[in-house]
Amino acid sequence: MKAITTIIYFFTLISAQQLSSQNLELGVNEINSYKNENYVVPNNIEFIFSGNPRYIKYFFSDFEEKIKPLCRKYNIEFSLKYLDEKVHFTSLNYNTTNSYIVRLHIDRSEVIAENSGHNRIIKFVFSGQVKKNEEDTSVLDFTSIVKGIHDITNQNQAVADYVAEKIMKN
Repeated sequence: MKAITTIIYFFTLISAQQLSSQNLELGVNEINSYKNENYVVPNNIEFIFSGNPRYIKYFFSDFEEKIKPLCRKYNIEFSLKYLDEKVHFTSLNYNTTNSYIVRLHIDRSEVIAENSGHNRIIKFVFSGQVKKNEEDTSVLDFTSIVKGIHDITNQNQAVADYVAEKIMKN
């Protein structure tokens, strides 16, 4: 009887650990996405970053360095700015008259595993919205959960690849 109890306990422990490790998987996991059937990959993009101000200086500044080569790869001209601030980067042939607005927003950080203070896993909500102009309805929306160690910056390449996949491919 004790052997059966031990075996049941062992399998329960392994199952719980596998379930827990799946919940702690690092990277970008999409929650929802909407793409209008008339969506066309834009030639010009104005990226506008918003969310908690503390993310602006360390997440988005690093994210910019990851997204620039992807925009160049897909021949997309772009500008970058933080919400309510002036544009701080513009690619060479950027055309403001034919530009889509891409709002990227990050917020709601939550520690989901302390790991004894080492390699703390944090979850963030990352969302984006693409519009032809401020008055138009959205042609593309997406929301995802980003899980990273200590902060979100170690997932910036994954986030940039995710954004490129959503926006720069039809």
